[in-house]
Amino acid sequence: MICICAVKTNSLPKGVLLSREEQLELCHLIRDLIGYTPFVFNTQRGLYIFFHEKDCSVSIIKQLKSYLTNKGGKHSFVHAYQEVNYFENEITQVLNDTQGSSLAWKNFISSFLIQLDPFEGEVHAVYGMFNRFVAVVKSEGNLSQLDYLKQKMNRLRSKVNLSAIMEG
Repeated sequence: MICICAVKTNSLPKGVLLSREEQLELCHLIRDLIGYTPFVFNTQRGLYIFFHEKDCSVSIIKQLKSYLTNKGGKHSFVHAYQEVNYFENEITQVLNDTQGSSLAWKNFISSFLIQLDPFEGEVHAVYGMFNRFVAVVKSEGNLSQLDYLKQKMNRLRSKVNLSAIMEG
C-alpha cells in the first residue's frame, strides 16, 4: 500500500483533522469503493490515506476530495500517489523539524503505531508500511527518536496477548 492522497492542514492544528467517527466513516467509504479496508492515518499534521496504487482512479480521487471538502476547514488536498516516497518524506520532515517540539514527533510516532492495526486489512501490506516507517525513523531520526520508537513498540508488544489471539 502507498499513500494515495493526503489532506494537509493550512492552519495551526487544534487536534486531528477528522474525529474518530469521521475517520471510520471515511474508511467505510473507501472500503466500499475498493473492496478492502484502507489505512487512514489521522494526525494533527493532516490525514494520510493508504491503499494499493492499482486501485487508485480519477473517480475515487474525486470522491475522496468531495467527501473531505464537505468536512470543511482550511486544508490542502495532495495527490500523493504521484510522488513515490511522499509519506516517507513526510516522516522525515516531522523528525527533522527544528521548529517543532519533541512532543510533535512523539505524537506522530505514537499515533502511527496505535492507528496501524496489524489485524485490520491485508497483513503483508500493513507489515510493509510498518517496516518502511521504522526504516525511515532509523535512517532519518536521531537517537532520542529511535529510542522513543523502541520504547513504544516494546509497550505495545507487552500488551498483546497471543493466547487470546490464537483462541479467537
